[in-house]
Amino acid sequence: MNDERATRGYRAVLSEDPDDGSWAAEVPDLPGCIAAGASPSEVIDQIGDAIDAWMATAAAVGRRVPSPSRATITHSGRFVLRVPRGLHGRLVHAAEGEGVSLNTYCATALAEAVGAGAARREPPRGMVARVASGRD
Repeated sequence: MNDERATRGYRAVLSEDPDDGSWAAEVPDLPGCIAAGASPSEVIDQIGDAIDAWMATAAAVGRRVPSPSRATITHSGRFVLRVPRGLHGRLVHAAEGEGVSLNTYCATALAEAVGAGAARREPPRGMVARVASGRD
């Protein structure tokens, strides 16, 4: 998720409770800054209020408000992948069938495969984590 207004530029880690399907968001740069909701969009809407309340409390007690941290590693979003000619042809045909570019088709297929792999792995402490950032 990417909504800089909602997260005030801070990175928010979203997690789903597999028992009841509720969602939580935590802002690692602001210890204890947490919001909860019934859906990812609801929790992202609510995290802004939690950030505002955290900052107001920090100001009231004279605590410094940290700036949003920056990722130390950035990725260009590009890489070269060599595939067999037959697979290349099947990918081109599938992309044409979907009415999208080969790049869009492959990026979507990779994202779905990575998401499916993450869903099969045991989530930490019974939660499924996702990341929202206003800087992505």
